Amino acid sequence: MLSRMPVWIAATDANRQAAERLRLANPNVTFTEPGGLTTFRVDLADTPEDWFVQVFDDVAGHHDRYSHTPGYSAVEAIGVRATPRLREHLASYRLTMVLLSPDGFIAATADGGPAASPNDH
Repeated sequence: MLSRMPVWIAATDANRQAAERLRLANPNVTFTEPGGLTTFRVDLADTPEDWFVQVFDDVAGHHDRYSHTPGYSAVEAIGVRATPRLREHLASYRLTMVLLSPDGFIAATADGGPAASPNDH
């Protein structure tokens, strides 16, 4: 996935160590391009579903049409299920097409156009 798109990953101990190794191996990659890796803090008492909701405004804001041309129109999530709560949250960004996978899901806009942004409000 990292070679296809920027990745945001929960900063668990194992993920943080892997991220540090990847950043050392690719020091010239920016956070917003394929190969870019951003870690975000999580409360281990929360669920992956909570982590997704808590960080998604930041992810959307960093990859929206105000930051990139074109803005993102899909998101791939690994390690979390597309629960009704997440589907509702994603729909608020126009991400209504959800394809389930064994490890998570991909959510995309129905028309292929840019997703909504927290910067729209």
